[in-house]
Parts: sequence; C-alpha cells; structure tokens
Amino acid sequence: MKGYLMSTGKYSPAIRITTIIWLAFMIANFSYLSIAYSITKHRDADLFIIHIPEQLSILFLALCGVSVIGIIIGFIIRSKLPAAFLQARNTAALPMAGSAKMQKMDPEARTTAIHAQTISIVLFAFFESVGIYGLLLVMMGCTFFTMVPFVLISLTCLFFARPTEAFFDRVGERLRELNL
Repeated sequence: MKGYLMSTGKYSPAIRITTIIWLAFMIANFSYLSIAYSITKHRDADLFIIHIPEQLSILFLALCGVSVIGIIIGFIIRSKLPAAFLQARNTAALPMAGSAKMQKMDPEARTTAIHAQTISIVLFAFFESVGIYGLLLVMMGCTFFTMVPFVLISLTCLFFARPTEAFFDRVGERLRELNL
C-alpha cells in the first residue's frame, strides 16, 4: 500500500485519491460480511454450510450469472479501454476537478488522470457489486457461508483493479490514439 499512497510520478495526486477510493471499496466488502454474519448468527444453526433454500435457487443462479457478466464487462473495459467509454467524459467542462495538487498537473496528465479515475471507480463498482449480490442472498434466506465466495471473488477482482501508474499511462496512450 505504501507504494500507491506515496507515489511520486506525474499522476501521483490522482493515484493517491483513487487508492483511497479503492480501499473504501475493499473495506465495504468486509462490512458486508459482518452484516451477513450478524443476520445469520441468530437465524441459522450452522453458519458454515452452503444452504440455498429451494425457492432461491433460481435467484442464486441469476445472481451468479450477473456477477460473471459484471466481472467480464469490468475486465474488458479495463483491458480494451473502449473509445465510447473515454469520449463520454468531457474534462474541459470540469475546470475545478480534483484536488489542489491535481490543478497543478499539466493539462494532458490531468485529463488522463480524470479519465483513469472515472474508469477506476466504475470498475470498482462493478466488482464490489458481486459482494453485494452475496449479501442480498443472505438477506433472502441463504446461510452466511453462501456469501463468502461472492465476497472473495469481489475482493480478488478489486485487488487486480487497484490503481497503478501503468494503468494511468495506458489510459493516456489510449486518449492520444483517439486524439481526445
């Protein structure tokens, strides 16, 4: 973590802010686990089995499918950086975006940072939603342990989507390719 928060590259203010947001998404998954545990500890005799009530089996499969689709979309956005996704952000309309240190960045780096932050937050939301689907299952009647794989997958995807200088550089290269 120290490397991300103490970054000294041209995107360092943006990476610091994005890392703090990333940490909040990671911590949220642990909050979901504690909520699920408190819900199920009084309701279920055995917390550590996977039990899906028969009436929720279709919902369970649907949420698994939505989770997989969300993860795939997230990683496609991160790896391909589609032009339509990048063009949707008009940074000229955001003269005051970011912290005071971001204001001092050169315009190209600042534009790249704003795009990279936007993409990162959207990816974090896609990946965190997997943990939320697990919490939803617990609220609907599944056991605590039914949620654990959802949270582990969410945390793993978030770990691989952490903000890095290399990702910000890739966003900058893609913006230059598209002449944005």
